[in-house]
Amino acid sequence: MDDAEQIGVPGELMKAFLVAYDAFLKETEIPKEKRKIENYNIGLSQKGEYYSVFLVPKLKPGEPLRPGGSTELGKAVTFKIKKENYHIIERFFYK
Repeated sequence: MDDAEQIGVPGELMKAFLVAYDAFLKETEIPKEKRKIENYNIGLSQKGEYYSVFLVPKLKPGEPLRPGGSTELGKAVTFKIKKENYHIIERFFYK
């Protein structure tokens, strides 16, 4: 094995991400050109009966921070997913 840093993600969280990613690709409130996953940082968390998947757009070089969670590359969104059945129960954008 090489000396590359290994990053582990539990399968349950990866499944929640895949559910969120599918919804993200279909999300009409985000313009199609801003739905490129490589332009986002991804956050995953779990609490109680839910997983949360955070998609936070990166900034272009020199792009200033602005309120609202939108950048030239994307629009911040969070998906809340029920652990029991992996259904999205809430989706919200930052304002």
